Amino acid sequence: MASMADILNQGNSGGARQKKGSLHQQKFQKGSEVPMDIERRRRVERLMAGTAADAAAVADINAPHPAFYRPPFWQSKVYGEPHGDFSKPGAAPPMQPPGGVARNRRGQGAPGFGESPRRNPHKGWPHQPADPDNKVPPKPPPTKQPINKKPPLHAQGKKDQVQAFAADNALGNTHKQPARPTSAAAKLPPGHLEGVEDRMRERLNKDLRKQHETAKHVLVTALRREIAIAKKPQAAAQHQPYPERRRQGWPASAPHTEGAEKDAFDAGTLIKTWQKLGVEINLDEANALMDKYGRTEGRRTPVEVFASALLVGKSRLLGMAGAVRYGAFDATVPSDWNFRGKVIYPPCRKPVYTPTGWDGSACSKSAAEPSRSLQLEWVHGYAGMRNLANNIFYNCEGRFVYYTAALGIVFDEKSHTQTYFTGHDDDVTCLAMSPSRDLALSGQMGADPKALLWDTRGSCRQVRKINHGKGYRSVIAACFSSSGTKAVTVCTDNSHTMFVWDLQIGKVGDLDRPAIPQLLFKHPAVNGKPPHVYGVVWSGLQSDRIVTYGVNHLAFWHVRRTPAGIAATKEEASFAKVGKQSVLSACVTGSAVTVTGAPDGQLLVWKDGVLSKSVRAHGTGPVITRPDGSESFGGVRVLKLRANQKFLLSGGSDGRILEFAVDQDRGGALGAQTRVWDIGTPGGSGVPPMVRGLDCKPGDSRFIVGTARCDIWEVDDSPSVLVYGHSADVYGLAWHPDPSKMVYATASEAGRVYVWDAKRRKILYSVAMGAKCRSVAFSPDGKHIAVGMRDGGLKIVETAVAAAAKGAGPSPQAVFWNKICTSAIDDLKYSHDGKYLAVASHDQCVDVYSRSRINDTYKHLGRCTGHSSTVRHVDWSADGKLLQTVASSYEVLYFEVPSCRQVKTNQKDTPWHTYTCILGFPVMGIWKPDSDGTDVNSVDRSPDGSLLVSADDFGKVNLYNYPVVIDDAPCHVYPGHSSHVMNVRFAPGGDRVASVGGHDRAIFQWRVVDAPPAFKEVKAAPWAPDVDPAAPNIERRPDAAYVAAPPYGVGVGVVPGLGPPPGGAADLMDVGVLPAGPAHGGNHGRKRSDLRAHMPR
Repeated sequence: MASMADILNQGNSGGARQKKGSLHQQKFQKGSEVPMDIERRRRVERLMAGTAADAAAVADINAPHPAFYRPPFWQSKVYGEPHGDFSKPGAAPPMQPPGGVARNRRGQGAPGFGESPRRNPHKGWPHQPADPDNKVPPKPPPTKQPINKKPPLHAQGKKDQVQAFAADNALGNTHKQPARPTSAAAKLPPGHLEGVEDRMRERLNKDLRKQHETAKHVLVTALRREIAIAKKPQAAAQHQPYPERRRQGWPASAPHTEGAEKDAFDAGTLIKTWQKLGVEINLDEANALMDKYGRTEGRRTPVEVFASALLVGKSRLLGMAGAVRYGAFDATVPSDWNFRGKVIYPPCRKPVYTPTGWDGSACSKSAAEPSRSLQLEWVHGYAGMRNLANNIFYNCEGRFVYYTAALGIVFDEKSHTQTYFTGHDDDVTCLAMSPSRDLALSGQMGADPKALLWDTRGSCRQVRKINHGKGYRSVIAACFSSSGTKAVTVCTDNSHTMFVWDLQIGKVGDLDRPAIPQLLFKHPAVNGKPPHVYGVVWSGLQSDRIVTYGVNHLAFWHVRRTPAGIAATKEEASFAKVGKQSVLSACVTGSAVTVTGAPDGQLLVWKDGVLSKSVRAHGTGPVITRPDGSESFGGVRVLKLRANQKFLLSGGSDGRILEFAVDQDRGGALGAQTRVWDIGTPGGSGVPPMVRGLDCKPGDSRFIVGTARCDIWEVDDSPSVLVYGHSADVYGLAWHPDPSKMVYATASEAGRVYVWDAKRRKILYSVAMGAKCRSVAFSPDGKHIAVGMRDGGLKIVETAVAAAAKGAGPSPQAVFWNKICTSAIDDLKYSHDGKYLAVASHDQCVDVYSRSRINDTYKHLGRCTGHSSTVRHVDWSADGKLLQTVASSYEVLYFEVPSCRQVKTNQKDTPWHTYTCILGFPVMGIWKPDSDGTDVNSVDRSPDGSLLVSADDFGKVNLYNYPVVIDDAPCHVYPGHSSHVMNVRFAPGGDRVASVGGHDRAIFQWRVVDAPPAFKEVKAAPWAPDVDPAAPNIERRPDAAYVAAPPYGVGVGVVPGLGPPPGGAADLMDVGVLPAGPAHGGNHGRKRSDLRAHMPR
């Protein structure tokens, strides 16, 4: 059992959290011999001496208590200390004798809690509780005061009062135990009192107020008139001297508050006043109002205080009356969770308020990781915009391998499934396939760029990791040797250093020291503005020959082994015959022949490093901007030798694939053209896309083509598109409102809107908008798609289903076009009934359009102004009458529709149809300690209100429990995007999530599933961090799928319902579901920029 000193010390330490009281209070709390400490010590001694000491009383003594509640507009010098609603956090219970009647300092009574004082015909305590025998309890005899007189209650600190009460209660001193009164507000339903206040304000402002007369004047006049009527029978008594009135039992008032009591009312007066004003209220409502705005010691409420507080406005009243908290709730301090009042947190510029009836129970949910998680189901898009070399290949199983964003993807056309390699934490910049077509080598950018070797068969597990060191920026090119045991990489430092690596394939070593790739050779390739090197080719016919090419650069490297190690000699190509020009592609066709592609569409044939001839093949294609900022024609972007080495395929910027014969009897000499394929655009219209990737299927005539429009084609007798993607930054995202359809739309700055089928994981159709798109929204009936443009235009088109129903064919038709805004439209929202459309733009305003139900026409209704910067997000209230908006200046404003006037009262109790605003009380925990206000780009609440998903600047999608009110709330973190994730949305059924990656142009489709068991942490050897041993750790999940518990942080996604990719039981042992939420871990207390902090090592 704790000693008395421990209890006293604990109590004193708890007081360190309290604010200092007045000087009069502080003098009773300093030192060890002051009366307050003496009295407290005596009570603790009696408590410790008891044989049945109550531990709860000890806890109550040591528990910190908030400061006194002080109502707004209350002047203590005029009215004395306020008495009010003591059930609120921060309120102190009054001292009361048995029976619930408060005693004054002279032993006389004061009226009970929530009741008006009135004259008692008997001497003694006024307003006594009902007595069946009609007996009045005798006046208690005077008690002798001790020498160390206990200070009056108003001089005691709140904490000391509660400590004294707890000690007396534990000792069984019931004659001193305070009877805690029941609050009148506690008898009313949540939000009921606010409704009464709204009725009062509406009555005063709309019905009673006359010209040149304020609502406050009407109310004050009515109250004072009713007070005068109530005082007439007591006029004689009021003129009695003050001491005589005290002896007769009238309510005690300090001499300086006698004047305040005259201009104050009781509950009966308040009821009669409002009855005459046309608002009916009962006794509980009257007492609750008086408790809220404060009472004098005589249990009355001053007229000026009540009138000022009632009519001042909700927001200002909350700011004046409520306590202030700085920052979201702390998960480690549950005692603070029931705080009610104003919350100020960064980056929100305006305070937010706890909802009515807030009890803090939601904090326990917010402090825990969600029981649900996200599983990557599908990825739309292909990185064909900025790749400098070929980046799409067939593997040995007939699937094709490519990358987008920070993911390596293996696509199985037969089962229409994807598996993912997730080892990268930044943009993937290049891809190479081993000669055996089982391993892939992908490079990425970063402060310490790396290249990762991974298995493309089923598991997508990481095999090797190659670190290049700081200062090399990114790995821009990679290639395997003819044996597949070595690789060459080129980085984008100023010297474009070339590295040659021994991959140590098949050399595992012992269990404690797994094999690590060995650097054999490195040498600067060419000096120039990065990227100056576009690609590298290791000859499959001559193992000692490496070719690098790029901007005005073509070099032939001869690598050889010497007694001192690996050495290489570099031979620069001469462009004397054709003039200095860039080399866009290269392929070694024979023992001494190399073919390169030129910007003007020609094929240049080099023999033994000397230009032998040029062949006119492709058109120049459109003018493009190269990565270094200069302009050039697209030319010949890719060259590929078929597996039989008898034909060479070339892909050009003119959208054509040409086939040339190769004569191996002449050392790989280039022959005549044999065949041509034209690659069009999806839908068969428009300018043909540039070919950026190409590979031939082994043992088959088919080949795959990646285009600059981020599509992937498979070409045979009937070419078809297998993968669709946006060819510009993607910002807009919206789901169709019908949960059964599982359809969503995305909009990009390429000027097209794509509509996707989430069930089939395919595109349904696309619509050309004629301008760069920034936002998109479906109407609630699913008939219209509203699209916001970057130039400020608003276009509304029919959906394909609506167009077909009208007999207009499957092509969507334009319904409405308007251009009021002068800059980009960032967000669009329909009201839940489809009656209004809100348009948020960079014009620092929100335009509201009304929609006619008769002929589906739109009309500009008004403009909501008041923001000082770009309006980024907007939400409608559940009744469609209010708008909530958030701007780049981190302010939240509210507007009324259809008037479009700003609502300055706080909307803490307003239910919102959607919650996509990144600021507000329910989402204040998404902001991390090191965030700067721009780190979170989008949020969305699940339809059932249990989850919240967010998208950030670090390429992450985060899943929280809703509401998110805990500071740095724990969440599941899901990587994959390599750019700012610009938008994220829940499906209407809540079972799926879609996210768009902005600059990475990727669209991720996630499935919401139950969170699987957490991975066991695997600790790697300190000399080999993140390097995969020969066999990964395997864990089995309840759904019978297997997960590679990654010391290397990778995973595989298998589309549910379609089964794993073919390959037998051996492949199943390596298949994992991506991503396991807890595998990436909760993000509580971790920096968001630590991209690997959420993955076991």
